[in-house]
Amino acid sequence: MTDDLVSGLSFGQRWHSGPLAPHVDVFARRLSELGYARSTRREKLRVVADFGRWLERRGLVVAALDERLVAEYHRRCRRRGDSTTLGDLVEELRSAGVVPRPMPATVECPRERVVLEFARYLAEERVLSQASLNNTLPFVRSLLAHRFG
Repeated sequence: MTDDLVSGLSFGQRWHSGPLAPHVDVFARRLSELGYARSTRREKLRVVADFGRWLERRGLVVAALDERLVAEYHRRCRRRGDSTTLGDLVEELRSAGVVPRPMPATVECPRERVVLEFARYLAEERVLSQASLNNTLPFVRSLLAHRFG
């Protein structure tokens, strides 16, 4: 990380190894643009580096990243903030075209169609992160189930 956007965070080679190495600086820059404090950026980048090493040990590539893989990592290496940080990373990589967007599931249930359409609205129009969607949609499902059975 050589630019001044990351405010002097200096990381050795260990931060730039594994399948996520080419994306560490871009993610760090994005965190800086979003106004995260230096200590928070450092912790989030530490999470990304740990996740990158975990991917490397398993022989996984960046294009394989999705919420399922993040959830598996989180179950095995549970630390506060990991799933949010990694959800943001996956979303950033999707925005850059590095990680493919998931194919929309065919939904038979009208209530679930409403939830998916609302999720699309929140993601595309309101620009909520995947972590925010993961926190919001269970409440939406619960509300619809309670109100409409």
